[in-house]
Amino acid sequence: MTTIPQLAATLAAVLTEEADRAGRQTGFVQRSDAKLTGSVFVQTLVFGLGADPQASLSALTQTSAALGVTISPEALHQRFDRTAATCLEHVLGAAIGEVLCADPLQLAHPRPLRRGGGAR
Repeated sequence: MTTIPQLAATLAAVLTEEADRAGRQTGFVQRSDAKLTGSVFVQTLVFGLGADPQASLSALTQTSAALGVTISPEALHQRFDRTAATCLEHVLGAAIGEVLCADPLQLAHPRPLRRGGGAR
């Protein structure tokens, strides 16, 4: 069975190594010294839109800044093209592949609640 730490490690690998690989393979990242790597782009969208599905470009650039990359809203907007969509598609495919290959998640059984509910 898969444990929470194993799931966290898998997600970390997808959001870093797989995202960087997808960025290079799809042409989203063309220079080896690019600031906006595949992993920074994917994490910006996953964390930024995960926190606020209606996040503006300015809000997303704040997320990328928290990840260590300063980019203007206009520059981020320009990156939304076919290669960005293909990069995201590759990362999603990798994530789905990991989920389909994983064992069911093993959760610790919670302690039973006391009857009466109040503090004693």
